[in-house]
Amino acid sequence: MAKTVKTVRMRMLRESTEPLNMMATPEINAYLKTIKQTGGDRPLSREEERELLERYHNDGDITAKQTLMKHNQLFVYKMVREKCKYQEKLMDCVMQANLALSKAIDKYTLDRKERLQTYATLWITKELWEYIYGDEQGQVKKDHGAQIGAKLGGIL
Repeated sequence: MAKTVKTVRMRMLRESTEPLNMMATPEINAYLKTIKQTGGDRPLSREEERELLERYHNDGDITAKQTLMKHNQLFVYKMVREKCKYQEKLMDCVMQANLALSKAIDKYTLDRKERLQTYATLWITKELWEYIYGDEQGQVKKDHGAQIGAKLGGIL
């Protein structure tokens, strides 16, 4: 019997609140506690998300953007947990991912059919990539890019 998307998403979000094994720090635990206290651990339905995006893009309602940001914090944390393996950079990666989420909300167009999280995944991945592997100017290191390109069969 196939699981519904909502059931899988809820299980994924519940699992993402667990500590990072050896990487659980007081800062991360406080961050996760703040998310739970503010109600950001509840994902938005498709209709709620669409209504908030319309309010933000059509009316310029900043509270709609703040609500979208708040309800996507566990998603941001999950992305950071997957991409950033360095304990000393973990909270910095969370901040970078939140900036990328904000950019994704700004750039999202209402004619898109995909969910905001799907669209934001590209922005967050790009921002974390540049933060973790980039140099002072935000440029990806050429040798690392060449290694990844070789693994992808010369696509890069």
